[in-house]
Amino acid sequence: AAVAGAALVARAHLAVEMRDFTTMVRCAEQGVELCRASSEPTMLAAGLALLAQHDARGGRFAAAEAKLDDAMTLARAGDDRWNEALIYYIRGSWSAAQNRGREARHLFEQGLACMRAIDHQWGASRGLILLGLLAHSRDDLYAARDHFAQALGPLRDVDARPEIARSLGGVGRLAAALGDLPAAREALTESLTISRSLGIRIAVARGLEAFAELHAIEGDWQRAVRLAGAAAALRDAVDQPATTGARLERMLGPIRRRFSEPVVAQLWGRGRELTPDAAVDLALSPPGTGTVPAPRVPRHDTGGHALPVTPPSTLTTREREISLLIARGLSNKGIAGELVISPATVARHVTNILTKLGFGSRAQVAAWAVKNGYI
Repeated sequence: AAVAGAALVARAHLAVEMRDFTTMVRCAEQGVELCRASSEPTMLAAGLALLAQHDARGGRFAAAEAKLDDAMTLARAGDDRWNEALIYYIRGSWSAAQNRGREARHLFEQGLACMRAIDHQWGASRGLILLGLLAHSRDDLYAARDHFAQALGPLRDVDARPEIARSLGGVGRLAAALGDLPAAREALTESLTISRSLGIRIAVARGLEAFAELHAIEGDWQRAVRLAGAAAALRDAVDQPATTGARLERMLGPIRRRFSEPVVAQLWGRGRELTPDAAVDLALSPPGTGTVPAPRVPRHDTGGHALPVTPPSTLTTREREISLLIARGLSNKGIAGELVISPATVARHVTNILTKLGFGSRAQVAAWAVKNGYI
């Protein structure tokens, strides 16, 4: 039972990397049951942590916290610093998602200390990446750059290519934000090349988003919009909504002011039609290449067909669903019943939608959804 349980939990971890959450839940639940029956604490804690993350994704936060509490008790009882660190990382990610930055940083630092205590360089680098992402999200650019740079050396030593790509992506974004465009292009090129070689689609999507921002800074706005559209299509394919909508919208705002909204929508649509390889080739081609003539789109549809919708870069998939239900006139309670989530969760999403779109009322959200063809 101990061997089978450990194997099932390990299989569940692989399923997460493959975005196969059905297999992950099945294997993790079976593995946890066997590990508990055979008193195998290490893999039991690992399985509970996986299931906790699944509960959190489904909005079952009380169940998620209970599983993480059990996993932490097991880890501490067995002096299992590895699982203890991972639990700190998970909790820190939850805090960061809820904009509790100070708490998230403290949890990431605790996890980093655990990994360093057992001299686990890969695990420590993961903590540095998380701290870098958190610092970047709070516009602490120099701190973020230092975290990513510290992570790179140990990761190269063990050839941890997915994490190398993530760290290089952070270094590239920060170099672009700080005005060092040659360094940004060098880091982002290596990052995206590694991600393509690994076949990790969500990593490729992140790389395309980073290049979209770089091309926008360089003034290649058409390519920027197409790459952003290609990244959105990849995210949709792996059911991984963007967590960087506000940053992407800051990039698209000046472009919308330069071109008409239908033109931006056409460029976005062209990007969505690109294959992943074609999108990567477009991103990696030298500045000044890959630009296409701006499409000419009439202000009014004269052929009886709907014009392309505005690029939905601002809202996550769930937020777009809720905007549709707002436009149908549903209350928060009605939306909660429709989506099988709590009214409090709906209220948080509605607040995010109003903030991202710059609106002050649900009526404005409804009008926006109708105007952009979402309903």
